Amino acid sequence: MKSRVFIETLGCVRNEVDTATLREILISNGYEITGDINKSDIIIINTCSFIEQARQESIDTILEYGELKNRGKIKKLIVTGCLPQYYKDELIKEIPEIDSISGTGEIDKIVDITKGRTRSDFNVRGYLYNKPLQTPIRETELYHYIKISEGCSRKCAFCKIPELKGGYRSRKKEIIIQEAKIMINSGIKELILVGQETTNYGVDRYKDYNFKNLLKDLTILNGDFRIRFLYGFWQDIDDELIYLIKENKKIYPYFDIPLQHSEKKMLRLMNREGDKTIFLNLINKIRANFDDSYIKTSLIVGHPYETSKLFERLLDFLNEAKLDRITFFPYSREEGTVSANYKNKISKKEIEKRYDVARNIQFKIEDKLQKKMIGEEIEVLVERKVGEELVGRCYRNAPEIEGCVVIDNNFSEEYIDKFIKVKITDSNGLDLYGDIIEARSKK
Repeated sequence: MKSRVFIETLGCVRNEVDTATLREILISNGYEITGDINKSDIIIINTCSFIEQARQESIDTILEYGELKNRGKIKKLIVTGCLPQYYKDELIKEIPEIDSISGTGEIDKIVDITKGRTRSDFNVRGYLYNKPLQTPIRETELYHYIKISEGCSRKCAFCKIPELKGGYRSRKKEIIIQEAKIMINSGIKELILVGQETTNYGVDRYKDYNFKNLLKDLTILNGDFRIRFLYGFWQDIDDELIYLIKENKKIYPYFDIPLQHSEKKMLRLMNREGDKTIFLNLINKIRANFDDSYIKTSLIVGHPYETSKLFERLLDFLNEAKLDRITFFPYSREEGTVSANYKNKISKKEIEKRYDVARNIQFKIEDKLQKKMIGEEIEVLVERKVGEELVGRCYRNAPEIEGCVVIDNNFSEEYIDKFIKVKITDSNGLDLYGDIIEARSKK
């Protein structure tokens, strides 16, 4: 009888890709994947430890499943991913319900791990899964995440990812393109490229092939699909890339550019480059080239040495940049990072206060920008019918992040899985509402 495995995934979309890889390896080795915990023999928890909140969620989840094991509901509990990489020695000692642990560089060894190996070597530097996935990350959806790289070599002062994931390693272009073909042929309509810094693709592997070359090769594949990329680095968003996106309608004008702060002093303390003037110039350049661009970033509030004055300047940046979306991260002290040793710490109470202030300002900006969409005609990928309405996404909507487009359904369900033209009639701050103008494709 096949061993039945239930996999719980925590953290970002990159972890979802890792889970899909685990799933395919297990299936190819005779395991059965189940979505029902009560029918599983083995539970694998793919954890996240990016910040303190993520680590706590991972630990709480382990304890919850550990209790199921104590009650005899499951036979084996395995913990993999970032948390074991972070706590190499403590997990099994502190939580004896865990049978095995493995780090981020041992996904391809999952079969051995399920058979009882309890101690991993935690080598992150050599791992790179260079096979194409055969099934979509989420088989019921029309999108698929393609991880184009592993790790990061940037060494930001606040971040532990290089230690958890190793240095930047690009997957082979042939494997990425092969995976894209498989997904398009299976009916996928949106390919989402992910990595720690997607736009850094190729620098470690090729002399004359980079992220722009990869985008070009993907756009010439046959099929009616779109491409979105997450986690780009601002220095890579150059004129050539902007022009490529502008001239190729298969690439969404969606710019996800984590900046972390606006002020030069803070950025240098974070071991990052750039400043407010450079960032505003880039934002203005993107907007000058597109009528319908979507620009988002992530910012850290409360990093050591962020004075009240520097925080006020960050708020000024919000009002000047007027970005479509910003994710704010309250500073989280990570053991072993440069920032962890900085003396001028901001109190947790003050960090929470700054987080709330910044987020409230940005919410108002985002609401106004969403309302500006009223009257616009945009392309929407219709994904499903909910009640009497059709629900889809446009260039502004990464899955589960930026809402959706809700369409009055006076039409048949033939539009599901199709790109259609919609006129926006309303917004609630997150979702857009609209009416169908015409079907762009009925194939």
